[in-house]
Amino acid sequence: MVRDLGDALGKTGRISPVRNNLDEFSRTQFITGERRGFIEFGYHGLHKELVTGRITREDVRWAGALMGGLSERQWQDAFRAGGYAPDEAARFINILRGRISQAQRVDLTAIK
Repeated sequence: MVRDLGDALGKTGRISPVRNNLDEFSRTQFITGERRGFIEFGYHGLHKELVTGRITREDVRWAGALMGGLSERQWQDAFRAGGYAPDEAARFINILRGRISQAQRVDLTAIK
């Protein structure tokens, strides 16, 4: 669950992570591989145990299908509520849509 867009969109880390940074967010990896039947993510923040060794391909595709169902209006409303300028919101949304697409294809493509 994301409670604060600005707190979630940046670079993860345990000490002073870069938050609400479009450039950093665009460079972070989403899905980084698969190990023992579980998807690995490019997440390096606190409580990594919440995603490590727990999320399957099916889980990722399910979440991707849900997120993929969000309308343009819903995306815009979320970012507007977060105080983002329309052009900045559009760039974040574009990145997120790419990651959703990756999640939707997770079992159809080779994970690197």
